[in-house]
Amino acid sequence: MLFPPYLHSHEVERLQLYKYTSSKPTPLDALLNPFWNAAAAAVPKWLSPNTLTVLGLLSSGFGAALCLVYAPTLTEDTPTWVWPVVALTVFVYQTLDAIDGKHARRTGASSPLGQLVDHGCDAFTACFMGIVCCAAAKFGASMNTFAILMCLQTNTFVWNWLELHTDRYTTSFGIFGVTEGQYTVIVACLMPLVLGDTDLVAMAPLAARPYLSQLGGVLGTGGAFYWHTFLGPCWCTIDVLLVAATVVEVLRKAKDRLQAAGHLFWWLVYVYASYVFFTRGGASFHVGWFCVVSTVHFAIYFLRALASTTCKVLFAQIQWPLLPFFATTVLLSAGPPSALLHQLGMPRDQFIFTLMTGLTAWGVVYLGELIVANVRTICRVVEVPFWRIPAKTPKERKRR
Repeated sequence: MLFPPYLHSHEVERLQLYKYTSSKPTPLDALLNPFWNAAAAAVPKWLSPNTLTVLGLLSSGFGAALCLVYAPTLTEDTPTWVWPVVALTVFVYQTLDAIDGKHARRTGASSPLGQLVDHGCDAFTACFMGIVCCAAAKFGASMNTFAILMCLQTNTFVWNWLELHTDRYTTSFGIFGVTEGQYTVIVACLMPLVLGDTDLVAMAPLAARPYLSQLGGVLGTGGAFYWHTFLGPCWCTIDVLLVAATVVEVLRKAKDRLQAAGHLFWWLVYVYASYVFFTRGGASFHVGWFCVVSTVHFAIYFLRALASTTCKVLFAQIQWPLLPFFATTVLLSAGPPSALLHQLGMPRDQFIFTLMTGLTAWGVVYLGELIVANVRTICRVVEVPFWRIPAKTPKERKRR
């Protein structure tokens, strides 16, 4: 191993004491539940719920990768077929995310490992959904892209932060929850296909046309106009309300309010560091590359926090694997010294590209080892296979 393990065997043993409390279903959850039940019943009983979760992650990752291939700066016109395919990948991910728990209960394969894997994949899919939305709306290197990514990452962080300090987990705010957010992404994917560059101003009531015409000059047409004017503000408003309500609840009910406030403070430091990285060169050079760097480092932070939550391990205020990211933002905020650039013999853009490549390489290596080491340790200690549900012995069948 290149790095010290985050979880040790005696800490993983506490995972068996972990109890998950689900949040209340939203109206859309109730509407889709019959479909999810039918889909879960069609899954082979030997297939592990973890396999469904990972397949959902791969589906959402494929959709985000497709966006970055055809729209690397999140502004390009993409082939017509791209958006139906991306919408399908989000739908597949959403369905698998909804039925993995049902399949686990149906086969008697529910385990704390499954919950850890499910929430761990959320760290990646939150960022993937942000990339998809920003590519669909052609946000490019604007602050809209940064805001979408940070909103989704902050949402995922505060849900785990809530559970870390209050032992309660929720993913909904009133009638709006994860499912509504996921289907919002599907709608965003279909907007470029349905509307294209349609003149929405001409379709509006006469009284509203002057106002919408002014907005259209700033926001664009077609799907981008729809996202800016209707979908985006509604989604962001609900997101901010959800985060604000969660923060208030944690600071009121946390067992250790000082520690909870410290975690929130360092999260805000991470958001500010991401802002510096975004505005001082990372996004202007290649916004798609910035999305990759942000996804990798958020996943590192979140997976360590998630392991601390489920195994009741102290979550340190400063996470050392993020120090290279923070150091890079300090360097970018001050601006690369001209003498250093001259000595290295490279222009500023090439220097930033080298920094981003190095950060990505570091993050991928550490993240890969963190995931493999944690999963192996948990599977060994808890004695739960990852990919398949073992066949029951004759004695176990008879007992049942």
